[in-house]
Amino acid sequence: MISSDICKSNHPDTIVCLEDSDFWEICFSDILDMDNVELTTPQKRWSGIKSRFAEKLCRFHHSWRVNSIINLPLKGLWDKYDFVCNVEVGVKRWLFTDTSVRGYDRSALKKLREKHIKLHLLFLNPMISSRETEYALQLVKEDYFDLVYTVDKDDASEYGFNFTNAVYSKRNITNNHHCSNWKVSYVGAAKNRLPELHAIAAIFEQMKSIFYINGVKREERCPLSNVIYNHAMDYAEVLRVVDMSDCIVEVLQKGQRGFTFRTYETICYNKKLITNNVDIKECEFYNPRYIKIYSEIDDELIDFIENNTMPDYQYDGRYSPVNLYNDILRRERNEESYN
Repeated sequence: MISSDICKSNHPDTIVCLEDSDFWEICFSDILDMDNVELTTPQKRWSGIKSRFAEKLCRFHHSWRVNSIINLPLKGLWDKYDFVCNVEVGVKRWLFTDTSVRGYDRSALKKLREKHIKLHLLFLNPMISSRETEYALQLVKEDYFDLVYTVDKDDASEYGFNFTNAVYSKRNITNNHHCSNWKVSYVGAAKNRLPELHAIAAIFEQMKSIFYINGVKREERCPLSNVIYNHAMDYAEVLRVVDMSDCIVEVLQKGQRGFTFRTYETICYNKKLITNNVDIKECEFYNPRYIKIYSEIDDELIDFIENNTMPDYQYDGRYSPVNLYNDILRRERNEESYN
């Protein structure tokens, strides 16, 4: 367990703003579990609105999907209901992500700054994902943030941002299933990789394997006994599948680069990985005994699984958001001592 440079408190001094997703709550949970850190999301943000119609209108007005297309004006009209504008005394810092900040217009950010709250930003997406990052980058250029971080090394170099590892918290998984582990599992959307996923599932059909493939039309399905289509899961359920599996399958889309969260699951939970991601060789934990990079879907994949050597990556917690949190505190202290 990585320790944080904080003192426990009955009142939060740090707000972390995330999208409404159990995925991100789990990823950030190492710091969200701290007594002095509070999570806010759009659901919690507007709890003061009593009218259901008004709440829906407000959520639409602040919807990141809408505001990623066009940044709607006059969102400051809702300020009196806004957790942002009524934050309790003692909050020192507020951490946004590039996607969560899209629900906040400039007037809300200015009000936070007037309260002498330091505003920090974490880019979870690379700059090539312009839809996700455009608004956040505009705010950076307008000097709304004290510290700016990115998980993309190229962007850190090009834009002068602070680099941080991907944010991922290792959890203790509660698994109530009493069946034996899957040899191989996949959970994810089909997108443009369905034929490849079907081919891999077919290779492992005679093994104890499971493939949860979402976003598949009825006419696109194959009669494979180890494939379940369009079964929605929250991320806690995904982690239970990971926990029950010896090996995780990852299939990157064409043009996709870098590490995915399948990589972090593999390392944190000591699983084998079958992937077409050649970039994974750059990972500090890469070991070809445990991670198979394939170019052809053939019997080599079966041989890889039938080798029962299970990995121990000796994961040291480097992806934990506690590292990001401690770096923020360190930089704040350095700035205070400099001033």
